[in-house]
Amino acid sequence: MIAVFLLPSRFSLAPHSFRRCFGQAHEQKMLETRDRAELRMALGITSLPALKSRRVRNSIEHFDDRLDNFFSNAEGSSTIAERIIGPIDTITVGDIPVRYLRHLDLDDDTFTVLEDSVSLGDLTEAVDEVARKAEAWLQSNMPGMQTVRWL
Repeated sequence: MIAVFLLPSRFSLAPHSFRRCFGQAHEQKMLETRDRAELRMALGITSLPALKSRRVRNSIEHFDDRLDNFFSNAEGSSTIAERIIGPIDTITVGDIPVRYLRHLDLDDDTFTVLEDSVSLGDLTEAVDEVARKAEAWLQSNMPGMQTVRWL
């Protein structure tokens, strides 16, 4: 959700020459992009590489759309594991390769959805950085405002 709020999608970064194609919807997207840039500046956020990649988020959000592609790319026979927590070699079926729909590897500190992975450590650090900066902004701009930490 942080990436959704702070980092615009590629569509909203389309050049102004696309205005005639997208009309009013494009104008609104451009305004939202500017607002998000102002929010990032106010918070002092210059880069969020761990949040910038939308691969895993998109795999989660559009899981049903990506399933067909996941299965069509399977070479030969393979075993499909739905939700696994553990090392990548947790499941073995002889020489048949195992493909994971969702895989949490605590040893490697990674979460994988449909073969798109994200480092949980990097993700946690990025979320903590945004939380610290948002809290600092609130304290300096809205004295007396109490913040609630959910994590």
